[in-house]
Amino acid sequence: MGVEDGSHGVVNVTDKGHWNFLGTGEAFRYIYIGDAGDGELNVSREGKVDSGIINAGMKETGTGNITVKDKNSVITNLGTNLGYDGHGEMDISNEGLVVSNGGSSLGYGETGVGNVSITTGGMWEVNKNVYTTIGVAGVGNLNISDGGKFVSQNITFLGDKASGIGTLNLMDATSSFDTV
Repeated sequence: MGVEDGSHGVVNVTDKGHWNFLGTGEAFRYIYIGDAGDGELNVSREGKVDSGIINAGMKETGTGNITVKDKNSVITNLGTNLGYDGHGEMDISNEGLVVSNGGSSLGYGETGVGNVSITTGGMWEVNKNVYTTIGVAGVGNLNISDGGKFVSQNITFLGDKASGIGTLNLMDATSSFDTV
């Protein structure tokens, strides 16, 4: 979605729709949302996505936006990377769920910016005993409010490399950040 600079691609998975992007071979290993262009993945009203690693905002000109909202709307993937060298955003709300069964990062490269907002009962769960890094060499922000939840089975790093800036904002008493 949004492969070339200046291009725009959108995938909407809604009304109990299911996008299964798992298979054998390199073509099924990644979903690129905003490679060099603009890309969007929107999941709502009990939509489901099963995929390999999701990369949003790959190249410096790339912008990738992921929205998961509504109860029983779920993305299950092998890792979530937002803002590799570009700009990546993920919004999880209204009891939407993202399950990442692999290492995940916000703001990977020095020019990368990755932002996650988890609100109104939304949840991001990182499984399989892997790391989550907020601000690897770029800028990463994780904002949790209104009953939003982040759960990880391993360590979460804030600001990994010398240039990395990682910020965690827990906005109220109903929001949670758990490493189990």
